[in-house]
Amino acid sequence: MKIIINKAVISTILLFSVIWQAAFCYESTLNGYYGNNAGYFACEFDDVESGHWAAESIGYLAKYGIVSGIDGMFRPDDYITRAQYIKILITAFGLYDENASCNFVDVLPKDWYFPYVASAVNLKIASGISDFLFGPEQLVTREQMVTLAYNASKYCNISFEKNAEINFSDKEKIEDYAAEAVNLIAQSGIISGDENHMFNPKSFATRAQACKLIHLIMLRL
Repeated sequence: MKIIINKAVISTILLFSVIWQAAFCYESTLNGYYGNNAGYFACEFDDVESGHWAAESIGYLAKYGIVSGIDGMFRPDDYITRAQYIKILITAFGLYDENASCNFVDVLPKDWYFPYVASAVNLKIASGISDFLFGPEQLVTREQMVTLAYNASKYCNISFEKNAEINFSDKEKIEDYAAEAVNLIAQSGIISGDENHMFNPKSFATRAQACKLIHLIMLRL
């Protein structure tokens, strides 16, 4: 099995642009990118102002070609699909396996997300919604978003220290499979609830939320 760690971010961004075409980006060189010389992207998005709560995270991931926009817009409040989120996760953590394969009837070799889904499934970061379906176009909920990121973190041996006790007002709505991930990542200070101390586990995750979560975890690599 060949794991591409350092250059997958650059070599696979063309596939991701099928959905999110890069806009207002130029390529330059960054010394020391994951320990090597590699290209990076500087991007500006008309709908992500400097004061936006996720601006730093979006800019960070965009710089490394992990996410991009369309027509100068990032659309931070758009919901994110399972295929899109898996692509970001696999690319961000350097887990892309060009030889990976999977057998879902809705994830075919011709699909842009096939190698990302296959990589995630082979590493047990993600699983299907059934034995035969992955559900690539289904939207990701907040508890699913955190669980998938937690799974990728565990594979990369990232630990989460307990900084504070977190008790969400709606913790009983968090599914058993997601409880450990939500609790540990919340206690480490990476995620928090809303003004009513609710996590809203069944709400759909946005592109901005996904970027913020992944960026904060990446900083622990």
